[in-house]
Amino acid sequence: MRIKTLVSGLTAVLVLGTSLPAWSANVPKAGAICKKVGQAKIYKEKKFTCVKSGKKFVWDKGVAVTSAKEQAAPAPIASPTPSQTGPTAPITLDNLDLKWTSIVARQNLLSEFAALSQPNSTANFRIGPNVREDLLSEERRLLAIAERMFRGYFLPSSFEILVYSEKDGDWAEKEKDQLVDPGGWSISKDIANNPYGCNFAGATRTKTNLPMYHMCLDSKGRSVEDKQTTIHEYFHLVQQKYTLEKMTCWLVEGSATYFGVALGVDGSDPTGVSSQRFLNSLANQYNPGGSGTRGSAAALRAKIASDSGAVEVLKDLDVRPGNCLPLAAYAVGAVATEALIAVKGYRTYMDFISTFAVSVDWRSEFAKYYGITPDEFYLKLAPYLRGRLSG
Repeated sequence: MRIKTLVSGLTAVLVLGTSLPAWSANVPKAGAICKKVGQAKIYKEKKFTCVKSGKKFVWDKGVAVTSAKEQAAPAPIASPTPSQTGPTAPITLDNLDLKWTSIVARQNLLSEFAALSQPNSTANFRIGPNVREDLLSEERRLLAIAERMFRGYFLPSSFEILVYSEKDGDWAEKEKDQLVDPGGWSISKDIANNPYGCNFAGATRTKTNLPMYHMCLDSKGRSVEDKQTTIHEYFHLVQQKYTLEKMTCWLVEGSATYFGVALGVDGSDPTGVSSQRFLNSLANQYNPGGSGTRGSAAALRAKIASDSGAVEVLKDLDVRPGNCLPLAAYAVGAVATEALIAVKGYRTYMDFISTFAVSVDWRSEFAKYYGITPDEFYLKLAPYLRGRLSG
């Protein structure tokens, strides 16, 4: 009887045991036995961890945890910002963006250039005995760029190029006298006046009225800024066709400088760093009433710090070609040309230049092509001019 009662009790315990929820034995409770140190469980918004206490493994007191619903959403991964490939708004005379205007202007030139074929050169080179062949080869390459760029507006049957080094003064003088009327200028004197670098040039016409330019290639070498010279002088030949003498200083020297920089300097350094440095170095020519070799970029920057001052500088450059150098025609005119090409393109600019051959009023022609007067343009250009020549 006693044995029967014991068995019945044991059976009851077993039955009761199997009726407990399956998870009850796994519920963590502070001080309760656990199986493995480091084991962790979350129960009722608390995290319990199995720790060693004496010789036993027990659950600790637990720490509060945030529910999944309450957890803050992870910060979104920022998408990489694509590099800007153009101005946020079109370049206009009212939006001469300091970063993008020069880029847009040059892109227009390159687009036009790509559509043109290379003409056969009609240049007749006269080369000094001490001219370095590598320097001459580079100038031939730059000339080919100019001939192709302007072929739609200037394709001469023949033209002369006189090239010499600082060691070829006497030879160059004799060659010059055969080509042009005596007087005017002396190559030997020019070489003597430039002892630290014979890298000057000039455009003219021969006795027989052929276009011509001359240039000195210093045997010590050339800088990246000198890559504008051949294209600069060739553009003067283009201007000769359309009556250069009727053009203003900023058009004559500024346009030639711009094309030389955009096609020559930027062609070798497309970052724009070299051209920016070169244009700002030309600002040092500013010395109204004095010599352009002793000018001051600081004086020019002070003058154009106000819109009225910038307009005054540009109006001073409305004079016909003469001593344009001390008026900062090269730097200021290059920036003006750059802005016009960025806004209306290369063809519009060249079509405007072409009108000088027949027009008696360049201002009215300017208004026809650009929709505003030159004076209105000068005022709109002022902020961009300041930025471009800021140093």
